[in-house]
Amino acid sequence: MRGGTVVFIVLNWNDWKSTLYLLSRLLSIDCGHIECKFLVVDNGSTDGSLKFITKWLMYNKINFDIVTEDHFNSCKASSNIILLVNRNNKGYSGGMNTGIRYALECLSPSFLLLLNNDIDIDPNFFRTLYYASGDIRGPRVLNYYNNSDIPQPQVDFNIPLLSLFSKISSNVVITTRHYRIYNMPFTVQRLEGSCFMVRSEVFRRIGLFDESFFNYWEDTDFFRRARKERYKIVIVPAGVVRHRVGSINLAVRKSNPRAAYYLGRNGILFIQKHYTGPKRYIVYILYLISSIYMFAVYLIYLRHSLSALSYILGIIRGLLGETGFSGFLERFVRKYNVLQIFKINK
Repeated sequence: MRGGTVVFIVLNWNDWKSTLYLLSRLLSIDCGHIECKFLVVDNGSTDGSLKFITKWLMYNKINFDIVTEDHFNSCKASSNIILLVNRNNKGYSGGMNTGIRYALECLSPSFLLLLNNDIDIDPNFFRTLYYASGDIRGPRVLNYYNNSDIPQPQVDFNIPLLSLFSKISSNVVITTRHYRIYNMPFTVQRLEGSCFMVRSEVFRRIGLFDESFFNYWEDTDFFRRARKERYKIVIVPAGVVRHRVGSINLAVRKSNPRAAYYLGRNGILFIQKHYTGPKRYIVYILYLISSIYMFAVYLIYLRHSLSALSYILGIIRGLLGETGFSGFLERFVRKYNVLQIFKINK
């Protein structure tokens, strides 16, 4: 008996080595009676990613199709591996939307499995997600660098001292303690955004990622919209992936100034989108207070003044109404000649 179709979507931007490692791992999955298709979206890379990925596929004698942006609507690709090529970097939200839109229009999937290219997977993670219940399903996510559980906040805002609040209330953040209690899938408010499986109906009903976020917060916005429509979100503890967290990783004192900018800015955009009236201004105040803590984390704990500055600049630009791709940030990058430091690897 044949199961449904699952489309795996991996986003690449100037990081072909990580993408090829993940793709090699995904292609080793035994899909059984499930039809598995793989979309790799190249998001306007300038490092020769497309050349290296195609060479690897040809060397390993793996059939694939390449579809450029002008032909996304043709639906003529027939291979199980399809490379979708965006002309420009559309950010995480826009890049993933390229793959999601193509999958929904051309491949008729039952589920879509969205993956950052900077994760490593356990062999059984796919089947555990597929056979679990729930409309949106996420695995247990470990920190790649030290194998510890990455806390998964259950509130829309990553409030300061999250670990402290988790000791007061188990509903604030998912930690190792929850996995000791639950060995079966359990319902949550939101997931860690590096890997999750979505029933295609969810995207068709509530829409795709909001591209005004460009990078970061688009998953928080998506989960909020899904909850509003009463879709069930679950964590499946038996499915495990490991994430090389690049935005802010306290375990190894790592941060990314470009990510810091969008994290700060998009918190403001999230408030503007989901709150109105007096409540919006209350949330503004709370967010700005929490931002003092985040600024201190970047500056004092991580000792990364550039990330601290980028975070504050992002908040200011959000209050000024900036959305989507930040031309201001790119000018800032060129002015201070920190292009390599600002490379994003979400």
